[in-house]
Amino acid sequence: AVIAAGALLLRFKNIGSDIFPQVIKAAADLAVVMGTDLQEAVFKLGRSLDEPAEAFTLLQRSGIRFTEAEKEMLQAKYK
Repeated sequence: AVIAAGALLLRFKNIGSDIFPQVIKAAADLAVVMGTDLQEAVFKLGRSLDEPAEAFTLLQRSGIRFTEAEKEMLQAKYK
């Protein structure tokens, strides 16, 4: 499952090799919390990281909630 998730993550061109292992681990954690499989979690995180301007909306639709401080930080970083 991890190898398949890694292959899926490679499709996203804006994700550098330096954070690749962290994304796989975060996706595994996300899959457990959301009750989904690793592939779906990798896709959501990969797409969010690949398209930062849309990341906030995509993650919120997935049920992830952000604090006001996190929202402000994301908005400032990706304007």
